Amino acid sequence: MYKRQLLLSTIYAPLAVALFAALDALPGPQPLAYGLSFLMAEGAALALLWAYGSRRELRLGLWGLALCPLLILVSYNGLHFDAWLIPLLIGWVLLLRAQRPGLALLLLLIAAALRHWPALLLPISLMNLPTWRGRIGGALVSIAALLLALAPQLWHYSSAHSGLRIYGQVWEMNDALFPLLAAGIGQSAARALALGVPALLALGLGLSSLRRDPALAGLLIVGTLLLLSPTFFPWYWLWLLPFILLARSPLTIVGAALAAVLPLYYLRFLLADLGQAPWFDTHLIWLEFGPIFALILLAGLAHVRRVRRPDHSGA
Repeated sequence: MYKRQLLLSTIYAPLAVALFAALDALPGPQPLAYGLSFLMAEGAALALLWAYGSRRELRLGLWGLALCPLLILVSYNGLHFDAWLIPLLIGWVLLLRAQRPGLALLLLLIAAALRHWPALLLPISLMNLPTWRGRIGGALVSIAALLLALAPQLWHYSSAHSGLRIYGQVWEMNDALFPLLAAGIGQSAARALALGVPALLALGLGLSSLRRDPALAGLLIVGTLLLLSPTFFPWYWLWLLPFILLARSPLTIVGAALAAVLPLYYLRFLLADLGQAPWFDTHLIWLEFGPIFALILLAGLAHVRRVRRPDHSGA
């Protein structure tokens, strides 16, 4: 497995590649080594919830980490390493709540060394530091750490085999909104929008009072990133799981609903054998994502009604 990952090392972050190498060097079957590493990650996440979370969050964690069919499918069957992010992101939220922003920032930077996308959460983390001096210092440290983590990808970016360039410019799979955006404004603009909107949202939330609710802020940022992205594989749902477990918002229902519909993606392989993969991409994809956008619309309308409802408490 490690040899396969080495060929794609310009898309995987350095810490992920190091863990691939360490696990593949162990004796015994590779699926067993990866499965045990996922169990350790889930155990660490549950330990954090037990130490810092509420009883409700611990109960949700036991369901989400031990009994969720999608997690079992993509981690223990598919061997996708995104489960390693779960304890880091849960720890990030819980440490920010406990007013330990320095340690939270450290966990976030470790997460960004596994997958680059957690860097989008930096505005939330930095703005929770108590002083501007600390925020500026944290930003400089974060920039240096991110440049170090991105160095292998940037070094090989001009190569014809650059995974980062291919993924950023060509790769597209299991998406609903992105084809509509690309048809309207072009592929390049749509890809810039898919990254730029979540980044601007993160900056806005970091400057607002919502930065004090990192679970909800993370759910909004990562959810926006995934729904606008040209690629939304089922295992990417694990990016949302920590925030679904910890956020107290109706939007967690949307995140949970994604776990129910994302496995429809695997029908594409059956249709591909019948020569009907394009039909999935243009039609069946809306059976997968249509209910999600409907739930988001209903949640938005409910929020508008609550805001417009007159307050008679002082009458």
